[in-house]
Amino acid sequence: GRRIHLVLPYMYRGAVDLKLENCVQYMAAARLYRIQSLQKLVKDFFLITLQRENTIDLLLATITEGELVSDMRKACVAMLARNFCYLYDVDWQKLDLETVLEILSHRKLAVKSEYSLYRIVRGYIDDRKTLSSSQVRQLLGLVRYRWCPYNQLELLCHDPDIPQNLLVDALMSRLKVHEGGLRSNDAPDPHATKQPFHSLASPAQNGTPSQLMGHSSPLVSP
Repeated sequence: GRRIHLVLPYMYRGAVDLKLENCVQYMAAARLYRIQSLQKLVKDFFLITLQRENTIDLLLATITEGELVSDMRKACVAMLARNFCYLYDVDWQKLDLETVLEILSHRKLAVKSEYSLYRIVRGYIDDRKTLSSSQVRQLLGLVRYRWCPYNQLELLCHDPDIPQNLLVDALMSRLKVHEGGLRSNDAPDPHATKQPFHSLASPAQNGTPSQLMGHSSPLVSP
């Protein structure tokens, strides 16, 4: 019902008033009614509009619209992951657990440090009282503790929710390096799907919105 009201003006006048607040809804409507010219119009607007400062709002809109805008959602997740270390005062509580996990496990996640990532994860957990113990462990397991310096590992050891095997692995890795028993290129990566370190990409390296969309899920359906 609400989507037909979005596309009717376009069908009669051939123009729409696209804004940050409605572009995702217009894409969902254009996809639902297979209006390819409107899809292209929204796609061009979305690629111009998507910036790291407004990505959270756009991502929330894509979650509401579901599968019709799944590629837009992926682009928002990629933008947040690539710019993670440049995001300040973000209310991560707006995002559901599934979306947070998708961002934090993204292969292009860029963080200031693993400890800064831990503090964000810990804050999300503390504010989400309904998380199960397995969900808490899953979130904390996304931090690569082996890259934390020893003084931070000492602090982390006081968090009972962190899986102990990850802390032991981190401490053993640092011990082996300290004793010279492990060459740098021998260090096993517990997160094989990621780079050895979380990326620290500069804004110029973070990719354009069109690059974030990828080639496998074009915004305009064939």
